[in-house]
Amino acid sequence: MRLQTPSVTSIVSTSVFDRDISEGFDMGEVSVGSDCTHGACPEYNVSFDFMEEVWQNQTYTYTIRVNDCGQCISVKASDGGCANFVSCGQKQLICVDSTRGRGFRDKGGTKCFILSRGKIANCGLAKTTQIFWPTGKTVCRW
Repeated sequence: MRLQTPSVTSIVSTSVFDRDISEGFDMGEVSVGSDCTHGACPEYNVSFDFMEEVWQNQTYTYTIRVNDCGQCISVKASDGGCANFVSCGQKQLICVDSTRGRGFRDKGGTKCFILSRGKIANCGLAKTTQIFWPTGKTVCRW
């Protein structure tokens, strides 16, 4: 009796992981696993995140993605990292200071957060895509 040896015919990668180990970042930098399709939901199971994309022509796009009451929305943010919007019938303001790794959310009361940073693999015309998301609460000092 002869046993058949299984063979692998093809392996297809659905995403690329980019790991940045450079020094100087104190925001808890990690690599974020994602493909090139960025939906309206935050990358992790968090209430919001901030996405910064740098394009080949050196322009920037800033997006805040929110998951509220089981609904995800994506809104353009100013180059200062802020967006005013309505989600689930409630007015909100989210601002992110990606340089200092902090952000706040005001939806009837301001809460401040410490942010972590991750890079997503470069896709299409985007040279760099970074995601910032809250990892803990902090005192509001800005």
